[in-house]
Amino acid sequence: MYNFTMQPMRIIGILDQTFKLYRDNFKAIISFSLLIGGTVQLVVSLLQLGAGAASTGTLFGELMSGRSFLEGLENYSDAVQSSSLSSIVSLITQVFIVYPIVYGGITLTVLLLTHGSTDHRFLAQTMSRYGKLLGTFFAALIICVLLALVYTVSLSLFVLSSGLFALAVFMVILAVAVLLILAICFFAYPVAIRESRYGFSWIGRALKLFGRRKAKTIGLLLLVGLLVTVLNFIFGVVFALFLPPVASIIGIVLVSALLTPIPIIAMTLLYLDIRITTEGYDLEIRAASLKNE
Repeated sequence: MYNFTMQPMRIIGILDQTFKLYRDNFKAIISFSLLIGGTVQLVVSLLQLGAGAASTGTLFGELMSGRSFLEGLENYSDAVQSSSLSSIVSLITQVFIVYPIVYGGITLTVLLLTHGSTDHRFLAQTMSRYGKLLGTFFAALIICVLLALVYTVSLSLFVLSSGLFALAVFMVILAVAVLLILAICFFAYPVAIRESRYGFSWIGRALKLFGRRKAKTIGLLLLVGLLVTVLNFIFGVVFALFLPPVASIIGIVLVSALLTPIPIIAMTLLYLDIRITTEGYDLEIRAASLKNE
């Protein structure tokens, strides 16, 4: 069983603890990312594959296949509807299943394990908080959408009044801003769950924590993001080249499910590290445990 010591960690230490926690509690964590998230992703991917197979891809292709105009238009319309349906199903499952249950569940599991909880009914505890976790996700989503609209409008005005060099500068600024938003939002569930700050109430707290360790947060996010992206890309290419479509999709879903917990675990441990190094959280936990003895 995984034993976590409340002490300051460097980035490499956080990564080391991430893989140790994952390894020692593989069954509990993979039940969220594979059995729940993986199943959802597999169903959606197969729907998208079916939608793609139902169409030659364009209305022009339908008409050039020798069908009459009405037949080609009807087939193309059916394919577009099928593709749109799979996209809607994907969005719904991401919003109502993947983010609150998978992401929230893994975060809750990590927090319980690092605090020595003996109650390992991780799924049951996640579902008891489902409404709050969903509300927290919607709050983060609203913030991201509003910021995206602000930056889109700003970009449009910037392009209209400036040249290509200014556009390039703005795009760099935009990329940095997006990275900051992602870094802050990764604290949403740790703050919400551990400090009972659900809905919009986690935002100020997340900003405060991020401000204390900006470089460390961005560095860890970039590192784990690059690791997961590269591994997903490599396995995706290999599966696409050497496996038939359905087997390739299953392989990609499996790899994605195995890699999904890594950034969630790492950022949750970073949340604890920031509290330990800036708030004496380790001392608080020790005092509480002595008081309960």
